[in-house]
Amino acid sequence: MKRITISLILILFSTLFASSNNSILTSVSCYSPDGKLRIDVFSDSAELFYKVFKNNSLVIDTSRLGLCINGSNTFSEGLQIVSENHKEYNEKWETVWGESRFVYNRNNEKIINLINANNQKLILYIKAFNETVAFRYFVPKQEGLNEIWINDEITEFNFTDNHKTWSIPQDYDSYEHLYRTLALNEVDNANTPITFKTKEGLYLSIHEAALSNYAGMTLVKDSNSQYKFSCDLVPWPDGVKVKTTAPMKSPWRVIMICKNLKQLTENKNILNLNDPNKIEDVSWIKPIKYSGIWWTMHMGAHTWEEGKMHGANTSLTKEYIDFSSENNIDAVLIEGWNKGWDTWRADTCKFDFINTADDFNIEELVAYAHEKGVEIIGHHETGGNIVAYEKQLEEALKMYSELGIKYLKTGYAGEIVPKGQYHHGQFMVNHYRRVIELAAKYKIMLNAHEPITATGISRTYPNMMTREGARGMEWNAWSTGNSPEHTCILPFTRSLAGPLDYNPGIFNILFNSSPESNRVHTTLAKQLALYVILYSPWQMLADLPENYNEQAAFNFIKNVPVNFDQTIFIDGEIGDYITIARKKADKWYLGSITDENERFSKISLDFLDKNKQYIAYIYSDCSQTNWYKTPSEYKIGTYEVSSDDTLYSALSKTGGMAVEFIPKEKESAIFENPENFNKESLRLFEIFKNIPDKSEYSIVHHLAVGKAIDIINEPNNKFASFEALIDGKKGNPLIFKENWCGFKDNNLEAIIDLEKTQNIQKIEVRFLEDQMSWIFLPEEVKILTSIDGINYDSLHYENQKSTKKQDQKRIYTCASSANNLTCRYIKIVASPLQVLPEWHNGKGGSAWMFIDEIVVRDGE
Repeated sequence: MKRITISLILILFSTLFASSNNSILTSVSCYSPDGKLRIDVFSDSAELFYKVFKNNSLVIDTSRLGLCINGSNTFSEGLQIVSENHKEYNEKWETVWGESRFVYNRNNEKIINLINANNQKLILYIKAFNETVAFRYFVPKQEGLNEIWINDEITEFNFTDNHKTWSIPQDYDSYEHLYRTLALNEVDNANTPITFKTKEGLYLSIHEAALSNYAGMTLVKDSNSQYKFSCDLVPWPDGVKVKTTAPMKSPWRVIMICKNLKQLTENKNILNLNDPNKIEDVSWIKPIKYSGIWWTMHMGAHTWEEGKMHGANTSLTKEYIDFSSENNIDAVLIEGWNKGWDTWRADTCKFDFINTADDFNIEELVAYAHEKGVEIIGHHETGGNIVAYEKQLEEALKMYSELGIKYLKTGYAGEIVPKGQYHHGQFMVNHYRRVIELAAKYKIMLNAHEPITATGISRTYPNMMTREGARGMEWNAWSTGNSPEHTCILPFTRSLAGPLDYNPGIFNILFNSSPESNRVHTTLAKQLALYVILYSPWQMLADLPENYNEQAAFNFIKNVPVNFDQTIFIDGEIGDYITIARKKADKWYLGSITDENERFSKISLDFLDKNKQYIAYIYSDCSQTNWYKTPSEYKIGTYEVSSDDTLYSALSKTGGMAVEFIPKEKESAIFENPENFNKESLRLFEIFKNIPDKSEYSIVHHLAVGKAIDIINEPNNKFASFEALIDGKKGNPLIFKENWCGFKDNNLEAIIDLEKTQNIQKIEVRFLEDQMSWIFLPEEVKILTSIDGINYDSLHYENQKSTKKQDQKRIYTCASSANNLTCRYIKIVASPLQVLPEWHNGKGGSAWMFIDEIVVRDGE
């Protein structure tokens, strides 16, 4: 498909760099096309600053701008505004693939020319869209400033209030974290995108666009202000942030400012801030659905490395090809096809990207797949060894091209070699770009895992189609899993940056095991809805082929497109629920999902084409759906609807609904009235309200339940009240909001009154450890007992000095045998970890301590 651009660019030039101080300006303002958004840049002849306003109300307060270059404050002090240029953009461009066929680019731009005390030149570009402001630095080529080493970027973001935030912690190597919902003053650092909600109802998001030959950006709180954050670039091993030459331009610093979540999720200005497509012939770039030899390894049924359990063998690959062909699935991913997997995660990790495993015949399999109308997706897992990979890169891509392999998934699971480099530093940013450009040369499309964050580069290189950069489906296979709210946060955070290869489609939710074991924390209907909610031009059928057999729900996955003409946000709240509709040709697709709470909503179908009847195929949770015990139960209904109708949606806890709308043909049969579906939804919601969550399945009866409890320091009010400590419901490690009492900077000191003296057999205190969420075990725990409530005897003491890194969540029970001790009062004292360890992203800060339940067992 040939890209079409319709543009109107009005350029009004003013003077360039002035030679006289008579033309020095003190400030420059840039307004959005609708006049509601404004960014001011101003100088006090010492430093450069900016502010941002929405409807004349301050959104970003006075924040510094500048660059420290070559060991000095070259462009951070003594900057003066010399002149400005103005441009207006009003264009519409066609995507090669995406959530919408066309993207509108309307913005005003100011080009601000600056000089420092040494008459060196810096240009600041600022743009104002109706829902976004952005700025970038440009150092032109000039005498005496050829080599540029950036020691620091001074960019600040000074927020005006204690906004609600959703973010992941700062991490130079990974974005695979669960999101934190925190007040702004509780956020010490973050990777981007980070999303905010103001008390006035505005939604903000900070990210970057057009990241090229530069280091990735993270945010760190200013030590002198609880609402101000500074740009922290990922460094080289020697501490320098960026090493380049003039002319040099930074990525765009992007601030989305939206009046509602519809504007936020439909914002395409990250793409608009990138250069237009550089690939002239895009006919070979095609979105796909794919199956693959992947989940079977995560489930432990096969291995990546060679041996008797090797997964990517010729026989098994043919089975996946046959399955894909029979179900019109475009491609098959083959992980573990090559030599070198036995060295993975070793210091000498060296993958071979040319030679195949002994039991894998690549020529035979590519020919077999093409005969069946199926593409092969190649795989390059580097283990982080960039030195070894780049030596083989072009030869490996050329080999794929000659074999007819057009799709490639790359991986970087491991520490980067050369040692000391980070995944998100300039070294790796440049490596990722080399892979994209070489892949384009050989007409190969890419899906990157363990990547640099998406910053809209897919507009410039549409063969860079999707990437991971978030905690995806595989975490459910071998950890405590992704929380029910995780996929209700991603569309408002990570997905703002670009397509996400999350890998949905697991039908065997419980892995044929106990609900208490590793599992996926959704219903099957929610898995279907994720194909609409989490956009990617590559969508995987992640489960094993046999788990789709004889499943009517599989039809939705087979039918849902991966490339759309239009996308509409219907409704949602960050972390709670979201409903999205997408259109392809004359069909519409809708997805709706919820967090750990059951959800009832009324969905207007006014997005459907007017004066047209549709058949709605609705895949939803049903009366037999119990997310904890029977999550794979669902129902399918078929109804005749139009844009005048409203659907009532009843979602189970962590459930979902997926709908395909097909125009009704004249000869179509008569279908049910949607009122029947709505009546059933009302009934279902009452059922779902009475289905307990996981913590309620963990009810424990003990002596303290229902008794009085006094507490000196109240737990944080974002979490459970102190009464939850003895309510008989054990806290669910996936749901922080319920049952868990959270403490930070304050000790727990609780006294339980059993109302009379009783024989005690055992006392247990449960603590949660989730280090990636800043939740650590306490430094010390004391359990004391008393007859009179005045004089206490020590029963148990623990001193938790270990802060060894733990990648997975766990419940730790501090238990004390009382041996039929007689007492009436029980005192629990616990102290949170005061200083996070050096290896932690929040090092130096204080940790959270989460407690629930205090269990008192009798002596019967």
